[in-house]
Amino acid sequence: MFRMRYLITIFLIILSYSVFSQERTIDKVHYFEEKSLNSDLSLLKSIFNFKPNEVRIILNTNRMLKPSNLKAVFYILSANIYKEHFNYDSAISLYNNALNYSLAETKSKKAQRLAIIAYLSIAKIDHQLNDSVNFNKNIERAITLSEQYKFDDLKAEAYLYYTKFHIYKNTNQIQSYLNYSTEYFGRMQIYSELRACYLLQNILFQSKKEYAKAKIYIDKSFDITQNDSLLANLFYNKALLSENQNLPFESYEEDYLKALELSRKYNIHETAKKVSFKLLKIYKKQNNFKQTFEIQLIYKAMKDSLSKISSQKKIFLANIQNEISIKENTITDLESKEIENKIKLKNYERNRELLNLLIIFFSISLIIALYYFILTQNYNKKIIKKNKELEKSNEKLQKTKLELEEVGKNKDRFFSIIAHDLRSPFNSVLGLSEYISDSMEELEKEDILKFNQLIYTSSKSLYNLLENLLDWSKTQIGQLKFQPELFDLYEIVQKELAVLKMIAANKNITIQAEIEKNTFAYFDREMIATVVRNITNNAIKFTKTNGNIKINAQNKQSTIIVSIEDNGIGISAENIKKLFNAEKEFTTNGTNGEKGTGLGLAICREFVIINGGNIEVTSEVGKRSTFTFSIPCTKKG
Repeated sequence: MFRMRYLITIFLIILSYSVFSQERTIDKVHYFEEKSLNSDLSLLKSIFNFKPNEVRIILNTNRMLKPSNLKAVFYILSANIYKEHFNYDSAISLYNNALNYSLAETKSKKAQRLAIIAYLSIAKIDHQLNDSVNFNKNIERAITLSEQYKFDDLKAEAYLYYTKFHIYKNTNQIQSYLNYSTEYFGRMQIYSELRACYLLQNILFQSKKEYAKAKIYIDKSFDITQNDSLLANLFYNKALLSENQNLPFESYEEDYLKALELSRKYNIHETAKKVSFKLLKIYKKQNNFKQTFEIQLIYKAMKDSLSKISSQKKIFLANIQNEISIKENTITDLESKEIENKIKLKNYERNRELLNLLIIFFSISLIIALYYFILTQNYNKKIIKKNKELEKSNEKLQKTKLELEEVGKNKDRFFSIIAHDLRSPFNSVLGLSEYISDSMEELEKEDILKFNQLIYTSSKSLYNLLENLLDWSKTQIGQLKFQPELFDLYEIVQKELAVLKMIAANKNITIQAEIEKNTFAYFDREMIATVVRNITNNAIKFTKTNGNIKINAQNKQSTIIVSIEDNGIGISAENIKKLFNAEKEFTTNGTNGEKGTGLGLAICREFVIINGGNIEVTSEVGKRSTFTFSIPCTKKG
């Protein structure tokens, strides 16, 4: 027994030393990595005095910088300074230096991202210089790499700047790129870029002479703009829209003046110069000498200010150039230290391998002795018991794995349905549009109106499908914001019916809303509006021509009960069970052949439950269907 205890004691001492040595080696590795990272960041901070994590935001990573990536970051940040002060030749040279380092590390996510940023930055300068050849070359490289490496944020930005340069070409590709950027920046709530998308949508629709749609995007720009300094450009664009419509000057003079006031207040000299030049031309044409004189003074002051700023920038750039040269040498020293650290790490690794060999030798010897000791103490029973427990655990894990695989298959099946149904409206719109374009001279006005109605119907179907898909996906990944407040249900329903009645008119269906004003309830406005819209859309879809739909609400025990009833074709009891399950493929065509996915009702159920209510349906085949859901009158809890 004494000998056995002696062996066990020796084994534990060697094992403890092994662990301690391993941990000490790992700590030293971490020390060198952390020291390198801190050197990187302190160096960049000393150059640019950047805010915490600014470089990591560019790289979109928290891992240690390699010297090549560090140099790429350095050159990009340096180039940004030159670009901001309009020294474009120096900026492009530095961006190309960044490309040389980032393209050398093509397997690194950080390097891939830096390369895209560099190409995109050069393209922006080409945009400023109106160099179409180089712009197209660099922006297409940025687009190709962002699509290849799946950086959605950089892809959206590249699409946006491609659109800015080619906005007046008005092609399907321009519209597609702009729609992607608008959707992405809207979804991510990046309002600075979203504002730019809205203004480009405005220009695009103006070029098509669709001024009403152009105004919608101007209004959207105002909705997301809180900063008064940004409003100057919006008022300028609003006035331009009115001017392009040949509206009376009096109707948009105030917008120009507001743009001028704000741009002067916040020292936005370029905008102030553009606005004052516009007003100067108009007042001269009107022989308004007083206003012409006042605006002439403002215009001259803005030109002088811009000239002064340009001179200051040249002095600043000369100082920056000298500082950057000094810091480039510092970066080179950092690379040498990095090489030295790698050599030290290799030495530690070699010593650790030698120690491991010794540990293995002693461990094998001790294990043999311990093995016989364990046999004499009859530990086999305990081992068998543990094995059985592990087998049970493995069975449970296998069962869970199978369940998760089944869930994954259901999700794949669901998205396969969605992808299939997206194709049909797209094909309809593309086919009809192509036919109208090819046969424009041969078609009568009535035929064109008929085809336009078909295009509108397909587009509306596609829009509803995408909207439902977006809502459903948000509920599945937990990104849906629930913002309940006290709202008047009457206003919500009336707002939705303003659009729904137009859709119903195509089938001569009447919709009666028997809801009194001031029917207040506590719910999320967007969710319940979606529920009302989807259920009513379904009622229109499955109601025959000249049918009738009724919407009413009743207050029962602090709960609002909403019912939507139609005299359509009804639903069988068997199909009712399938209505609210989005993972099972179930859909039927409407009375006029309208297609659907069954997704809308699944979303309705999710939204009603989130708002603390219930939803149910009763129906008689061939006679009627009634969908009923409840929402609380007051905040629960």
